[in-house]
Amino acid sequence: MPPRPPQGAHRPWIPHPRYEGRYTEGTIPEPETIADDHAGRSASVRRVAMRLDDLTLTDVKEPVPPELEGEERCAERSSWKYQRYMRDHLRCVQAVEDSVGELLDYLDEHDLAENTLVIYTSGQGFLLGDHGWFDKRPMFDESFTMPFVVRWPDGIPAGTRVEEMVTNVDVAATLLEAAGISPTALPEQQGRSFLPLLRGERVEDWPEAGYYRYWEHDDPEHHAPAYYGVRTRTHTYVHYYNDGPGTPGVAPLTCPCEGSTIAA
Repeated sequence: MPPRPPQGAHRPWIPHPRYEGRYTEGTIPEPETIADDHAGRSASVRRVAMRLDDLTLTDVKEPVPPELEGEERCAERSSWKYQRYMRDHLRCVQAVEDSVGELLDYLDEHDLAENTLVIYTSGQGFLLGDHGWFDKRPMFDESFTMPFVVRWPDGIPAGTRVEEMVTNVDVAATLLEAAGISPTALPEQQGRSFLPLLRGERVEDWPEAGYYRYWEHDDPEHHAPAYYGVRTRTHTYVHYYNDGPGTPGVAPLTCPCEGSTIAA
């Protein structure tokens, strides 16, 4: 197969050669929970193939040293893989950051910045060694929460911070309102505009919880369970219903249902 081109921060994390030498392995701090053994967690979560040791040769780009082979060296091998995983992930993110910087510079240079709404976000959060995992599928705060940074000098005061919970389904309605279009222009969308929150206004009936569902049950690579969950400011409740709905890409394996509550 031909080599993959450089890409954004997506598996298998192929950074552009210009970032060679940045974020070198051995220099990246490990998260406090990297050695989490998942004791006391649901069987559904313990089954996932998302441990750092599940990272493949394609992911880490070099063979594991012989001295790190064997079950008894799992912790050291996981740390070794973590450094290479994070090295390439951070280099890919750096490319995104640099591209955003070029865009902002263009807006400034052409006097377009004041009335241009720029949003820097992602499709989801990500597990960067947290709980000994990589990827994004379990409903833990590290993967459930998303970065969301907005710049719009004419419309939003600098330094504004929104404390309310917003979800990705609210983005479309927000962009419509910012463009002067009623969110009712998308009658089937389920979100609501949080532009008033960005402007510092108080919205009395703003939701106090967010809903999420993961349907791709027991996919062949990650083996993550199907579930739905609710997140409030203080707790997350997850119900692992563990059943594929017959959709292509999900496994026929059906497991017992489980519920799990996680304190924030």
